[in-house]
Amino acid sequence: MRTTQIGYIIIILIICHSPLFSQQNVSINAEKQPAAEVFRQIATQSGLIIYYNPANVDSLIVTLSCTDTQPIEAMQQILEGSHLQVFPFANKYLFVLKDQKLITSLPDNFFKSSRIGEEKSNFATVLNKQKEQKVTSENKVYTIGDASTPRSGTIKLSGHMTDFRTGEPVVGAVVYIENPTIAATTDAFGFYTLLLPAGRHNLQIKGIGLKDTQRQVMLNSNGQLDIELEEQVYSLKEVTITSDRIANVRSNTLGVERVNLKEIKNVPTVFGEKDVIRIVMMLPGVKAVGEASSGFNVRGGSTDQNLILFNDGTIYNPTHLFGLFSAFNADLVKDIELYKSSIPAKYGGRISSVLEINGREGNKKKFTGSASLGLLTSRITLEGPIGKKTSFIAGGRTTYSDWLLNLLPEKSGYKDGKAGFYDVNLIVDHKFSDKDNLYASGYYSHDHFYFDSNERYSYTNANGSLKWRHVFPNRMTGTFTGGYDHYDYLTKTEENPAEAYRLRFGINQIFGKLDFTYYLNEKHTVDFGGGTTYYRLNPGENLPNHPESLVAPDKLQTEQAIETYLYLADRWEINDQLSVSAGLRYMMFNSMGPRTYPSMILLYYPVKEQRQRLKPSTFFVLSRPIMPQKSDYPPVMLSVMTSLSKLDSILYNRIYTNCRILPSCRLPTLGN
Repeated sequence: MRTTQIGYIIIILIICHSPLFSQQNVSINAEKQPAAEVFRQIATQSGLIIYYNPANVDSLIVTLSCTDTQPIEAMQQILEGSHLQVFPFANKYLFVLKDQKLITSLPDNFFKSSRIGEEKSNFATVLNKQKEQKVTSENKVYTIGDASTPRSGTIKLSGHMTDFRTGEPVVGAVVYIENPTIAATTDAFGFYTLLLPAGRHNLQIKGIGLKDTQRQVMLNSNGQLDIELEEQVYSLKEVTITSDRIANVRSNTLGVERVNLKEIKNVPTVFGEKDVIRIVMMLPGVKAVGEASSGFNVRGGSTDQNLILFNDGTIYNPTHLFGLFSAFNADLVKDIELYKSSIPAKYGGRISSVLEINGREGNKKKFTGSASLGLLTSRITLEGPIGKKTSFIAGGRTTYSDWLLNLLPEKSGYKDGKAGFYDVNLIVDHKFSDKDNLYASGYYSHDHFYFDSNERYSYTNANGSLKWRHVFPNRMTGTFTGGYDHYDYLTKTEENPAEAYRLRFGINQIFGKLDFTYYLNEKHTVDFGGGTTYYRLNPGENLPNHPESLVAPDKLQTEQAIETYLYLADRWEINDQLSVSAGLRYMMFNSMGPRTYPSMILLYYPVKEQRQRLKPSTFFVLSRPIMPQKSDYPPVMLSVMTSLSKLDSILYNRIYTNCRILPSCRLPTLGN
C-alpha cells in the first residue's frame, strides 16, 4: 500500500510541475456547427488541450458568438443546458466529462495509517466515503466493498436504475454477466438484485428504448450500484421483418404480456386519447366485448373474471362514457402487465386474468407539465421534485361531450341527454435512504349520464394506497402495502315527486398485504407473503328521493366479510434454457354478521303415512294449491316466516328426513 501511495504522489507532482501553456483568449463565431469543430477552434486559439469523448458530443450542435473570452467561459457557454461539464487542470488541459467530477487533489487523511472505527486509510475507500453519485462511466472500475478485506463466495449486488434526464426509475431493464450467465430485471420501482461471485465483473445493461451500456465492478462484499441510463433514438431508413425459429420464445414466464410507456405513446389515439385498455385488447388472447366498449375477455373468460389493479388498488369499472374511454390516464401510466396464465401465487380472486397497471413516478430533476385537447376530452399533467428526495405527478381529465349530444337530431331521442366524466390522479414518492422508499397513490373518477329528464345514472371509482419498500441486509426485499377501494352505482328520479326514488349499491374494501422476495442463491428466488381484505357491501337499497314520494323504502342487509391469504412461490433457474416456477396459495374467506335471513318458500307434498312436523314457535300460512300431483292429499305451499334459530327441521317424505334449512341449502325435488 505504501508503494501505491508513493506512485500517486509522483504522478501528481509530475503533472503539477509540467511546463504551463500560456492561455490566450478566444473569439468564436459559430452558427449551428458540430461541437467537435468548435472545440478544435478553441484549442487552436488558446493553446489548450481539450479531452472529450466523441460519443458524448456527436449530436451536440453549437451556436456561439464571443469575443476575447476566456476558454473556460466559452466552453461553459457551449455546454450550458447539456449533461456535460468542463474541468480545467494544470492550466494546460480541459476535460469534458459527462455527469462526473474531476478529482485533482488527494484526500486529507491520505497519509494516515491508523484506522478510526471502520474508516480505512487507502485511497479507494476515502473516495467511497465522499458524496454518493450515480455511476455513468463505462471504462471506470467501481469498487464495491472494502478492497483490503476481499471475500470469496456469493455477493449480493443491488441498485437503482434511473433515467439520467428525468430521474424516473427504469422498469424492465436487464442487467447481466455473460460467464457465468447471471441476469436480473429491474422491478416496477427500478430496483435490481444480482447474486454474483466475488471478483471483477463486466455488467451488461440492455432495455427497450435504452442505449446499451456496461459497468465494470470489483465485488469485495455486499453493496449497492445505482446506474443512470440514456434513451436510444433510432433513425431507420428501411425496416426488414424476418422470422427466426429460435426467437419464438422470448421469456420463460408463460402467459405474461408487458407493455411499457414508450409502447403506449406509439399506439394510435382514440378521439385524441391514448387508451390503455385498447392497448390490452391488441394483445394475443384478448378480445373486445363490443365495438364501443372497454370491457375485454381473456381466453374465453367473462369481463367480471378479470382482476384489474391500478397501483395495487382494485378498479371495478374500468370504463368511461359507455366504454368509449378507459378509466386510466395514459400520461400517468408507466407500464402494463397482463397475466393470462401462470398467474403468480400472490394474486387471487379471479380465474381469467390479472391486469396490473403501474403509475409513473414524477420527474426528480425539474418541474414540467403537459396539456392536450381532444375531440371529446382534455387533460393536464404536472410533475416535478419536492425537495431533494421527494417527487410528485398529478393529472386530471374531463370531457365536454355534452355538446355532441346537442348536435343530434330531435327524432333521435337523445338530444336533451347529458353524458360526461372526470378523473384525477396523484402519485407521490419519497426516498428516505438507499434501502427505504415510500409511495403514495390516489385515484378518483366519476361518470354521469341521462337520456331523459327523469332518470339519471352515475357511478364512482376511488382508491388510495400507501406502499413502503425496504431492502433487508440478508438478501431480502419487502413491500408493505395498505389501501382503500370504493365503487358505487346510483340511479335516481326527481321530476315526479310521488314516484321519486333513489336506487344504489356499492362496494367498500380495506386491504393490507406483505410481499417479500428472498434471493436464496443465483438459481433460486423465493417469493412469499400474505394479506387480508375487509369487505363491506351494500347489495342494494331503494329509498324515496322526495318527501312526498310514495316509494316504500327497501334496503337489503349490509354484508361484511374478511378474506385472508398466504402464499409461497419459487423461481428455479435450472439452466439457460430451462426454468421452473411453482407456487402455493392458501385463502380463507369468513362471512361476518350480524345478519337475519329472509323468508323461505318451501314446496310441500304430503302423503298418507307422513305429516309435516313443525315446532310450535314456527309461523306459517297455508296457501292455495298449486299444480296437482299424484297423491291422496292435495299439494300445498308453505310460506315459512322465521329465522334459523326458530326452524329446526321439516319432514316431507319417507326418504328425506331432518333436512336442515341453511342459506345455501339446495332443496331436493319434492313429490310422492
